Amino acid sequence: MLCAMMMGLVAVISKKRNYAPIREKRASAKEIAISAKDAFLALLLPVIIIGGIRFGVFTPTEAGAAAVLYALVLGMFVYKQMNTSLLWSATKESVLASANVLLIICVAVGFSKFLTWERVPQNLATWLTGAVESPFTFLLLVNLFLLIIGMFLEGNAVMIVLAPLLAPVAASYGIDPVHFGIIFIFNSAIGTITPPLGTVMFTTCSITKVSIEDFVKEVMPFWILLLVALLMITYIPMISIGLPNMVFGS
Repeated sequence: MLCAMMMGLVAVISKKRNYAPIREKRASAKEIAISAKDAFLALLLPVIIIGGIRFGVFTPTEAGAAAVLYALVLGMFVYKQMNTSLLWSATKESVLASANVLLIICVAVGFSKFLTWERVPQNLATWLTGAVESPFTFLLLVNLFLLIIGMFLEGNAVMIVLAPLLAPVAASYGIDPVHFGIIFIFNSAIGTITPPLGTVMFTTCSITKVSIEDFVKEVMPFWILLLVALLMITYIPMISIGLPNMVFGS
């Protein structure tokens, strides 16, 4: 659903700005087959990562190292487009980009510890439980709360601090845990591209050499789209739990 919505928005923006197409005519079946053959090994990368995690071959953290190793093998020995100088340049860029994000994460984790010591999340969760009677209102307030918190805290910190507090409250309102989990994760994802401490925002700007101001200006329509998608996910539970219920039973 989100992919289709974003494709539609990108199409509208491209048409409005008169972006020229990369090619004037559709690729032939032969061209598609040749491109697919050349890209087959590279396209296996997400399959290896997700499959390796799902089957317990490696952890999500180890999957990053496995992906780098696989990409190096392809770049240096299969496609032969990676050499020592390019590897060194890529390593330097990775170190600088990682340093930016890790510094932000360090600050966010420190801030989350301060909030935990001051019992801010616990007090807010207690207030939500006592002040709200309707599941509809509860989910609306949780979304607003998580969107604001996501502007200042890294996603993992938000999950560690708030998920154990809010999940039982959501269950007391009769909200499906899978549905609430999707809402929680989606809010965290929006937070990664929201200033002032959006980790994905800083990573993207660092890699593409784009200023934060330009990024915020260009990402505005996507924020609006994500908020619309968040409301749909929040108040149409079947989007989140329809497929799991079909597979595993309701």
